Amino acid sequence: MYASSYSNHSLKSANDKPEPFVVTKLGSVRGTPPVSIISKHGDSFLAVYDDALFNKKALIYRLNNLNQPYRQLKGAVSSLDHMHFSSSGRLLAAANYFSQFQFSGFIYDIEKDHLKPVRADRYYGKASIGGGSQMFCLNHDESLMAIASSIYNNSRLKIFNLASPKEPTVVFTLNPPGKLFETKSLNWSPDGTIIAHHGHYMNKLIPAVKLRGIFIWKVESYSPSLSFKHIGTLTYESHNRDDNMVDLVFSPDCRSLVLGADKNSSDKIKLFDLVSQQLVFESAPIGATTTSLLYTPNGRYLISGEKDGCIRIWRVEPSFLTLYKTIALSGEIFQLFISAQGNNLLIAHQDGKKAVGVSTVSLPAEMMN
Repeated sequence: MYASSYSNHSLKSANDKPEPFVVTKLGSVRGTPPVSIISKHGDSFLAVYDDALFNKKALIYRLNNLNQPYRQLKGAVSSLDHMHFSSSGRLLAAANYFSQFQFSGFIYDIEKDHLKPVRADRYYGKASIGGGSQMFCLNHDESLMAIASSIYNNSRLKIFNLASPKEPTVVFTLNPPGKLFETKSLNWSPDGTIIAHHGHYMNKLIPAVKLRGIFIWKVESYSPSLSFKHIGTLTYESHNRDDNMVDLVFSPDCRSLVLGADKNSSDKIKLFDLVSQQLVFESAPIGATTTSLLYTPNGRYLISGEKDGCIRIWRVEPSFLTLYKTIALSGEIFQLFISAQGNNLLIAHQDGKKAVGVSTVSLPAEMMN
């Protein structure tokens, strides 16, 4: 194990208030991506993949004890490509690939050690690696799971009801008319009424196209039947091919949507207005790919984590973002999460060749309230 027992305390200012943006390393464990981190109801968890040659496994740790795994994922017998905690922290969604062409998904109930398998078709290549939403995501009340397939599987989006997850409840094609479309990120809105997926249009299997798009779908009906309606497409141009998975996040009021930067593409963080369905802001090039995005609870700040190990904090206005603070860590950022207890930003990041570190950054009250 790579666990470290030391913990720095937040520095105090003259008025006895914690200084903001103090970085504290909690420790590290053996592991590689995929990685997910969450803090809910006073408990914090880290999920990592251990790729040991003859004993591959996915492990869940409590952050207050990184020396000993809290749970080992049963059923994760092959290579994992994606893991992500649900909003409550009770469930973990994952993609498990058995070969270059075959995937399965599963939902793991952490509290009950219960595994719900999700049937998946033949996909081509890996679904995704990294933090954030990506190709498998759960909605806000954890009743539905969305899976986006690749262009080689007709670019379909499947919605599974977790009460009976073996067969999809809804299947619909993501392709624009006359085009192929490859999904690069996927996420639900905070209220669970909208789902968005981002990717690029393709005329051929190996394209050199400029047009990228974000498709927006509205949940039309929840019970007894489920249906989705296409309500908009956000488009922009890029002169390079999109090769990276980048994160995608809705604002807390569901009026805006932010797309992370792709180093191989436009290299800029983008802000879209969902009412006008327009791209309203692009940041200056940041020189890295965004792996994790989140808004602060008050919606006034956006936090991005990048592959270059930087965490960037942005002030949010209706039509632009202003870079407020940059914090540099030693390795790639896998995922970010804000803990309501103690106003801390939790960070899962690379900490060596095959180690995942956990650090915290103290946030000022203005970012939380």
